[in-house]
Parts: sequence; structure tokens; C-alpha cells
Amino acid sequence: SLDISQKSIINRSDRKLPLILTKSEIRKIFQHLNGVYLLICRLLYGSGLTISECLQLRVQDINFEKKSISVRSANCSKDRETVLSFAVVDELTEHFAYIKKLFDKDCRDELLHTTKANSTDKSSFDVDKAWSGYWLFPADNLTVEPKTNITRRNHIYQNTVQKQFKSALDRSSIKKQVSLQTLRHSFAVHIVNAGYDIKALKQLLGHSTIKSTMIYTRLTEINILNIISPIDS
Repeated sequence: SLDISQKSIINRSDRKLPLILTKSEIRKIFQHLNGVYLLICRLLYGSGLTISECLQLRVQDINFEKKSISVRSANCSKDRETVLSFAVVDELTEHFAYIKKLFDKDCRDELLHTTKANSTDKSSFDVDKAWSGYWLFPADNLTVEPKTNITRRNHIYQNTVQKQFKSALDRSSIKKQVSLQTLRHSFAVHIVNAGYDIKALKQLLGHSTIKSTMIYTRLTEINILNIISPIDS
């Protein structure tokens, strides 16, 4: 029979490591994406966001001057900041111009764009109309709430982005069972490979404990063993 320490080691080793993509593989996938879906995926990989965090971003969460993104109350934890990639700044600036026109139209049509505003509360309606609180990735189509019959503009749905990513993955001919979350995992491993501190990565990812972040050091160790196979020697 196994003692407690042996069982603990086996349990740790049995935990599945997440799949990651190489930088080359990510470039191949991105070649088959365009428009807003490419921008979303570039933010997932470039900033280490989950898809839900990305789609819930507001205009006020992007700080071009500091090159940072504010992620608010993710997974019921504290707000945090992560990096905004220099590579997406121009693309994101053009996107801002597009959604500002959409925001102005929504204001003229007196549409709401959050789930917090109450149609009978004028103060919340005014807050809801603020540019700073507008979705970074508003949906093209409007949504009518069945209970209140209120028409709103919500953000793009996760399933829509996932379908676009899956299509790009298939066309790239990469034979890995990966998802949008893989872009966040790849961000983490590539950050560790670049020599950044694991505690800094913990803050960027918003992990509550360092144990959650340490899994990426295991992935890094696998990738940098620098061992020569006996068949090659």
C-alpha cells in the first residue's frame, strides 16, 4: 500500500497539464482570423485574458497611455491589471473609432447596453449611456429581454468567437485539441519562458494562490529540458 506522501506525489503527477500552442502555431491560426475576432484572440493571447474577461471589457478598461488593461472582479476575485500589447494598439484604436459611432447611434436610439440599468430609474439610465461604460466588443444584433421587453445591446457571445477560432484552427491544419483558453495558457508559458517572475505572472493572470500559477513552470520545464534523445546520439 502507498503512504500519504506517495499518494500525494501520484495525485500531483496525474493532473493534466493544459495544452499550449507555440508562437508559430498561433501565427498560423491568426492568419485565418480577421476583423473583431482576430482582435479578440490577439487580446486573449497578448494579455492573458479569459474569453469571458475579454468580452466583458468596457471602454474605460483600456489604458493606452499605461499600455494596460483593467480586469474588473474576474471570478469573484479582486480587480487586476494586465498588459496591453503594443502590437494591438493601432488595431484597437481603429476599433474604438468604430464602436464610438455605434455608441452614438445607440444613444440616439436610447438603447441600454448593460444589465444593471433599470428602465424606470433615470439615474441608472444616464449611467448606462456613458461612453466609458460601453462594451469594448458590442454585438451587432440587439437583444430583447423577455421579462422586461427592454431592448439592449449586449457584448458578442462567447460561442460566436469560439466557432470562429475553431474554424481558423481547422484551416491552419494544426492537429491539437485546443480552445480559446489555450491562448491564455500559451501567454503564461511564453511569459515564463521569457524569464519573467512567476509572482508577476500570478498577478497578470489574477490567480488567488501561487499554486495555480506554478503549473506553467512545469510546462516550461518540459519544453526546455534540452535533452538529446538516444536515437539522435
